[in-house]
Amino acid sequence: MQLMLVDPQTRRLKGTVFVLKDFKQMRVLSHPIRWNIMKVLCESPLYPKELAKKLGIAEQLAYYHINHLKRSGLIKEVSKTRIRGGEASFYAPTADGIAVLFSEKEKAEALELGFLPFFLYDVIRYSHRIVLTLSSPEPHGPFMSRGRDHHLMGELLIRIGHVIDDPLKFEVKLDTMLTDSDLEESSLIILGGPLTNVISYKVNRKLPIHFDTYKGNIIVSTLSGKRYYEDECGIVEVVKNPYNPKLYLVLVAGKTLEGTRAAMKALLKKPAEISRGNFFQEDVIAHVVEGVDEDGDGIIDNAIILE
Repeated sequence: MQLMLVDPQTRRLKGTVFVLKDFKQMRVLSHPIRWNIMKVLCESPLYPKELAKKLGIAEQLAYYHINHLKRSGLIKEVSKTRIRGGEASFYAPTADGIAVLFSEKEKAEALELGFLPFFLYDVIRYSHRIVLTLSSPEPHGPFMSRGRDHHLMGELLIRIGHVIDDPLKFEVKLDTMLTDSDLEESSLIILGGPLTNVISYKVNRKLPIHFDTYKGNIIVSTLSGKRYYEDECGIVEVVKNPYNPKLYLVLVAGKTLEGTRAAMKALLKKPAEISRGNFFQEDVIAHVVEGVDEDGDGIIDNAIILE
């Protein structure tokens, strides 16, 4: 079981922890080589030969300890690649750290923490009103576009409904219906980029990662200086509401519809990773993701985080 580790003062996510179930798992980590393997793999995934070289041990010995860690659930295979004609497996820790729970007093709450990205719990907890903003299906805005992404919001709405304390503070509106009062007095969850959502268009240039609508709606990151051109790329970011810095603005959007699908998949399937800060500036929760089709059916069903 994995849980999120949250700083009780800042309420920011510090990382994830793998909960040890019994003493046998703890004994696995008592070996100094395995302890060092965990520390090295926390920095970046490695394959056994590369890991052995980094630790200065025999490759066969590295395999031996990796197998012990795998069986205990402390590390996992994250990818495979061909190296010099052979296939190499890359390994990484299951979580950022380990923990021991002698009793689970708030089991239901612990399970819920993996249900949504942690920042959405803050939005729900500290906002007296939340407006989910969808693009109008009618031609509108400076680009006279139609919103076609409403169906992507279904699963997120179900999850929010599961944890929200007061359903009356949550409202769904089309972008063309929002008033100045909505913008100034509500936390905003915006679905769709500036080409289809006029609220997204208004705040676009104020975001750490934004779209360049004059250059094919490419994604531009002010955090890394990078630009992203693929149609399957999207953004998930949370910032202070530009109209009221005491509230929040969450953007889930893509270069195209497929990019928005990728952003939503990242939000739902990788809540822990999405809750962390950007690779290039850890105090900013803003990410670029790219959609992937894992089962080969032509539909994006997962996403990788590019930054």
